[in-house]
Amino acid sequence: MATTGSKYPTAFVSGGQWSNPNNAYANNGQATREDQNGHSQQWSTFNFGLPTIDTIYGILITIEGLWEDSNSIQVALSWNGGSNWTALKTATNFGYSWTVDTVGGAADNWGRTWSQSDFDTANFRVRFTKQGQDYVWMDVDYFHVEVFYTEVSGWSGGNVNTVTNQGAVNGVSLGSISKVNGV
Repeated sequence: MATTGSKYPTAFVSGGQWSNPNNAYANNGQATREDQNGHSQQWSTFNFGLPTIDTIYGILITIEGLWEDSNSIQVALSWNGGSNWTALKTATNFGYSWTVDTVGGAADNWGRTWSQSDFDTANFRVRFTKQGQDYVWMDVDYFHVEVFYTEVSGWSGGNVNTVTNQGAVNGVSLGSISKVNGV
């Protein structure tokens, strides 16, 4: 099984309710914050760089957070630009100092079968929803996503160009010809 490694968001979706959502892009001690129960924020553009994949086995979200008093973060994933979401997973292991918690994992597919295109920039999103008392803050310094997968068997990557219906050579139909990396 392979992994993408840790991929941080590089964009947030406007219209969210957390302050300074761009502060979640890096581990730098500058947080995005929310203090209202039920307020949400979405992030996108993780630049996964996935090769041609066979199977997605799991998705792990790692969050560094800090709370004022017993808050949690509900996490959901979208594969189609926020039109649909996975079931919620809850990160609760935070405290009065920066603490890391995870949801999902290497063998947790979040209740669905994922395809390669689900991880395109326009499609994949992560949504946090603050749970807890109103006027009690929840901070997130950073979070990242890691995807666990297997590549298509026998495929070593590269671009494939396919040409079809190109006639015949010595009476043998060519059908289709595939060219990998220009060869």
